[in-house]
Amino acid sequence: MESHCSQEKEVASGSDSEASNSTGNGESEKLPSYSEQCETISPLLRPTLQSGDVWYLLDLKWYQQWQRHVGHDIAESDKRKNRVGEESSRPGPINLSALYDGGCTDKLKEHMVDELDYFLVPAVVWEKLISWYGMAEGQEPIKRHVVEQGMFVKHCRVEVYLMPLKLMLQGKGEDSALTRQFSRADTVQHLLDVMKEMFKIDSETECRVWNRYISSKSEEIAKMTETLMDSGLYDNQTVMLEAKNADGTWPKGESNYGLLSTSSSQNSNLGRAAKTDGSLPSTSLLSSRSSQEESGAAKASASTAPSTASAESSSSKSSGIFSRNFWSLGGSSSSSSSSTRGLCGLSNLGNTCFMNSALQCLSNTPDLTHYFLRGQHQKELNHDNPLGMKGLIATAYGDLLDEMWSARSSVAAPRNFKYNVGKFAPQFSGYAQHDSQELLAFLLDGLHEDLNRIKKKPYVEVKSSDGSNDEAVAKEAWENHLKRNDSVVVDTFQGQFKSRLVCPDCSLVSITFDPFMYLQVPLPTNKKRKMSVTVVRSDLSVRPLQLCVSVPKSGSIGNLLEEVARLCDMRPERLVLADVYGCRFHKVFKNTNSVSNIMDRDNIVAYELGCPVAATSPSGKMALLHLYNRRERKSMYGGAYKPSTTTISMELFAYPQMLCVSREDTTTHASLLSAVLEHLRPVLRQPRSANVPSGGTLLELAKDSEVPMNDDEDNTVDDVAHGNTEQAMDDANEDANQNSSQKDAQSADSDLFSMCFINTAGTYEISKLKESISVKLASENYISLDWQSDRSLDTEEMLTPERHASLNNGVKEPTKVLQLEDCLELFLTEEQLGEKDPWYCPRCKEHRRAFKKFDLWKLPKVLVIQLKRFSYNSFWRDKIDAPVRFPVEGLNLAEYCSQKENAMYDLHAVSNHYGGMGGGHYTAYAKNEGTGEWYHFDDSSVRPINPEVIQSRAAYVLFYTRRDAESSEASDDSSKE
Repeated sequence: MESHCSQEKEVASGSDSEASNSTGNGESEKLPSYSEQCETISPLLRPTLQSGDVWYLLDLKWYQQWQRHVGHDIAESDKRKNRVGEESSRPGPINLSALYDGGCTDKLKEHMVDELDYFLVPAVVWEKLISWYGMAEGQEPIKRHVVEQGMFVKHCRVEVYLMPLKLMLQGKGEDSALTRQFSRADTVQHLLDVMKEMFKIDSETECRVWNRYISSKSEEIAKMTETLMDSGLYDNQTVMLEAKNADGTWPKGESNYGLLSTSSSQNSNLGRAAKTDGSLPSTSLLSSRSSQEESGAAKASASTAPSTASAESSSSKSSGIFSRNFWSLGGSSSSSSSSTRGLCGLSNLGNTCFMNSALQCLSNTPDLTHYFLRGQHQKELNHDNPLGMKGLIATAYGDLLDEMWSARSSVAAPRNFKYNVGKFAPQFSGYAQHDSQELLAFLLDGLHEDLNRIKKKPYVEVKSSDGSNDEAVAKEAWENHLKRNDSVVVDTFQGQFKSRLVCPDCSLVSITFDPFMYLQVPLPTNKKRKMSVTVVRSDLSVRPLQLCVSVPKSGSIGNLLEEVARLCDMRPERLVLADVYGCRFHKVFKNTNSVSNIMDRDNIVAYELGCPVAATSPSGKMALLHLYNRRERKSMYGGAYKPSTTTISMELFAYPQMLCVSREDTTTHASLLSAVLEHLRPVLRQPRSANVPSGGTLLELAKDSEVPMNDDEDNTVDDVAHGNTEQAMDDANEDANQNSSQKDAQSADSDLFSMCFINTAGTYEISKLKESISVKLASENYISLDWQSDRSLDTEEMLTPERHASLNNGVKEPTKVLQLEDCLELFLTEEQLGEKDPWYCPRCKEHRRAFKKFDLWKLPKVLVIQLKRFSYNSFWRDKIDAPVRFPVEGLNLAEYCSQKENAMYDLHAVSNHYGGMGGGHYTAYAKNEGTGEWYHFDDSSVRPINPEVIQSRAAYVLFYTRRDAESSEASDDSSKE
């Protein structure tokens, strides 16, 4: 809990300006009205992206607060309850601290998602907002440019995450490298200019830029007009600057745009001309051999790219694809992975583990790999297919396979492949994390179109069946499919569904037979969701309680509060649920809101009130106070800033509180102060005056300022009357001391903090609460307590909750082992279409929520099964990490398939995902056909594993080969040649 409330937020008082050029409370007069703001900003929010345009990042929570204030995208009927236009809903200065990584203003947090963590606005919108609201002190705008990606399919996007590069000077050690960030749309010339300036190299000095992808190997980046993205650079790549010597020579020797080994001068003349098809030059790593072997191999490969791959392909053909020599280098006694074909790691080019995982799974799919290594794809390239990619995807994939299966090196860098993928799928051209299954789907579709044997696709009509003659209709549907789609991908990966739709109104049955490339099966999981909630009692002497509640995933906030009340023996009608963020209420939920609006990372707090929540409605007699704690903002050197006459710098701290008070009884400053002090009594530290007794002074502020006569006063008079003067004097002195102590205590308590009305974000002061001014409370009020000293408040007591027994089993669902068969049965179970995905009934002539059922009709040679572990909506993301048991050998699908055919499958690869949504890491398990052993592929690392570890909770995409596939391959290949 403490981590959520220790974040410092800039807060402007009522005497500040939210805009940097305004002062005092007159600032609100300079702001356009909320309706004018909405009308001004709305049409500017979504312009067409143009390369080079400037956009800015906003914290999504600040932007949502602004939306609520001006009524943007809020229905007219909902504007009142959202406090549209009210001073209390104003967002205050733009605050970006939640987007910075560790408070560093030049680095963003990793794995943030657009419209989930931040919101992008064009420059014109930013300029309007910054002129109206200003920006929190000490922060910098997050400015980003629109970049254009792709060569044939143009795609513009805002480059949120810049590319960090490690820059070093030739002759210096790598530990001297300095990290700088660049746009991927920057040119190599710009990079060169920056490096010259950094290392104080004269601008007229001739220099070369080297891509130093491993410590002993460098590659010259010669095309100065090329973008950094097109040059093949990736995140945290080391780039070296080489300046020409005064005598006109190069310190590293001459280079003809190729590889240069810093450990061997013999390689300085190696050159590899750029390919004429626009792809990047090959950058395969040289294996660890002697200088003589390395030089000889380099000379043999220096003429054209990829000559070594072609030679290897020819060797494969001559020796036979299934021969022993195909799998290991003849005469080699080495047991290292570099001596076995296919055991080649892939370099991580910057968040490309998802791509590496998918590629390793496909690489170890025998049917497809045999096809490419034989060079069969060269004969079937379809350069003219308008749906294809001009043969470049198939060529790039084939080149990569040649390198991975050449056994010349243990690691390959798939830069040329990634570069070509980015031309046609711009979403993969950057260096953001993606989904391995999405990349796999794109790649299989791209390979299919690039290798489609159908040059001119005929028109075919999709026919449906009524169920009376499924065999004939299915056969005709498959034949029609092959008339337009015929490739190695269809031969290997495609099967056929039987899809049955039933209209719920007229009972019309429509049956079609459709091809599929993979199965996306759901996981049968608990329909409930476990959530962590902190409970704050109305009596603050009771420590907050953290507990775990289980609610339906489609349930409401009311359902959640009922469960909280049950666990804590409380009354649910007195509970309010809030999202506490940055020591303030980011959102106060209504009971009718859905729990899907809450993300797992949100800090959810349930507040117990002293009255039913309904009593604080506009027509009720009670007022709800939202209390924020503020203190003077401390400088980085300690102490506090000395505020000027026009501005006060404040920050929020500790947990906010909720308090119910009577509107009738709380009409003065003193009565309000009394109620607040009485509520906070348990978390106040010892009063400052040593003479003040513990307790008993807080309620006095609500009484008359005169001190009432002490009960012992009559005794003092009697003592004087009976001549006990000394005793009377002692009693009088004691009474005087007590009265003085009470007055001092009253003064001390009233000096603990001042109060003012603020906006809901706690960033803007509306008006100060003064003793001379009467108080008129609304149904909901946001009040800041501006403490003279934060030491007066026991924040440890407030921020350290006790743990409820419900947390013993953890917030996550208990581990439940699922079976793959359960997932398949759920996938094949009849379901009704959703409201947003209706089916058009040809009989009713209307869209209907039909009942739909899939059946497997025809099974492919290679069956790809995706376990649908991820689910998300606009507010909530979740990953189901339950372990799924799946057969490594002998998956029998006969009972699920309508056709009587061989349905026995064996596993040959798995794509794994570790971590949660928006990040994580991908690896692969795969069985090498040559050795018959299983291996773990983790980017550049390859190591053998025990097959028992394959069935893990990380398993995401499964690759199965049908047992008759290998025996049928030879006949299929001979028929195609």
